[in-house]
Amino acid sequence: MKKTIILALAVLVSGLTAVGAPKAKTVTVTTGAEFIKAIASNTTIIIDAEFINITEAIYGLEDENLYSESAEEETRNVFCIGEFDGPEFHINAVQNLKIRAGQDVVSIVCNPRYADVINFSNCENVTLEGITFGHTDEGYCSQGVLGFYGCKNFEVLDCDLYGCGTEGIGVYSCEGMYFKGMKIRDCSYHIMHLSQSQGIKFDSCQFFRNREFDQVNVYECENVLFENCMFANNTGNLFNIQSPVVLKNCVILHDGMFMGETEYIQWNNCITEEYFHNEQALG
Repeated sequence: MKKTIILALAVLVSGLTAVGAPKAKTVTVTTGAEFIKAIASNTTIIIDAEFINITEAIYGLEDENLYSESAEEETRNVFCIGEFDGPEFHINAVQNLKIRAGQDVVSIVCNPRYADVINFSNCENVTLEGITFGHTDEGYCSQGVLGFYGCKNFEVLDCDLYGCGTEGIGVYSCEGMYFKGMKIRDCSYHIMHLSQSQGIKFDSCQFFRNREFDQVNVYECENVLFENCMFANNTGNLFNIQSPVVLKNCVILHDGMFMGETEYIQWNNCITEEYFHNEQALG
């Protein structure tokens, strides 16, 4: 009798859990408008298009009233902030979201020079996979490619981030950020800024042809690791490291006079050369 009651209770609890659990869904999109509308928690978005211009998609969704005055006060999952030369797209407060390429080449771009391509804020358990991100034209630019604010457990896998964004990524007040097989290239000012974040790993990433100022900037962070990464053909000071960072099995091809602030770097089996050779330069 006791076993029967226990079994019945277990079945009841299992049924309640299944009913209360959010249902995951998979959506395939082919346009920018479809992509924006598909963004939600517990969703896998497969992009089956070679090219999405997020700015043009926002303009085409004027009736959706995506514009917001303040990112800090927003509760919607998607919105945009009007910058000097166009809208900046934001993905906000989503959980368990995957965005992945459904073709060999998928690009998401924006037009404005004063806007990140996409900003993620307060997101958790998000994956980006196999996508190229950048601005439409080379030229003067004051913003980067991807921005992360207050995010947790985020993966960026096999993505290609290119300029003219001032920097590839900005990571602020985040925890558990994993970048694997990523490229950051051709950015006009920096490779990245990492600030007040913890648990950040770059695995087998490539950083090349970025230029101008301090390239890798790290402030008030914990547990930052670069493993099996390559830095090549960048100009300016390579490192501005103000909190502990570990570089393991990395290749650094940079003029030794411009390595920058390296006091807080723990070097583990890295190769450094002052000048890279043509055959080592990344295309």
